Amino acid sequence: MRKISVSFLALAAVFTLTSGASHAATWEHDLLNVQVLSPNPQTVVFNGNFNVPASNIALFGGDPFALSIGTTSVTFEYKGNAAFAFQNSTIVKVTDTSASPILNVQVDPSSTMSLESSLISGNNFLQFDLHDVNFVPFGKLVLDVNFVPGSPIPEPATLAFLGSGLVGLLAFRGRRSRRV
Repeated sequence: MRKISVSFLALAAVFTLTSGASHAATWEHDLLNVQVLSPNPQTVVFNGNFNVPASNIALFGGDPFALSIGTTSVTFEYKGNAAFAFQNSTIVKVTDTSASPILNVQVDPSSTMSLESSLISGNNFLQFDLHDVNFVPFGKLVLDVNFVPGSPIPEPATLAFLGSGLVGLLAFRGRRSRRV
């Protein structure tokens, strides 16, 4: 009987510890604010809120530019057929209103456009300056977003399961101590 109670307690502990750890941090279903700031960081030329995933966001009124946001990526597409360059600073800023903490952001190797040095990320935002992007016909810039891993939070059902295991163990120990 003792082996059964100890095994039950161990099983309950495993369920509790793994229940919250199975979900990686992403932007899925988060509400993000997207802004375009140009020709300086104080002038907002685009401001919109989007639930993730969001695709083909028309930052400049439509073609040839589109922004898409996935659960762990941001993709900026240039659908034009000629080389292009922005004449002024044109910052694209993506902020998670639910504050999912960003660990880092990197340019994905699948990108066909390069980003010089303006990529910045903070606690719940990332931004880059399109003035620093080398636009190629039908090119795309893909940014991979990595999030700070969250600590596992047990679900209420598993806490009840663990509690019942502890009560069973205490009851077993109580009976055993009376016999001695």
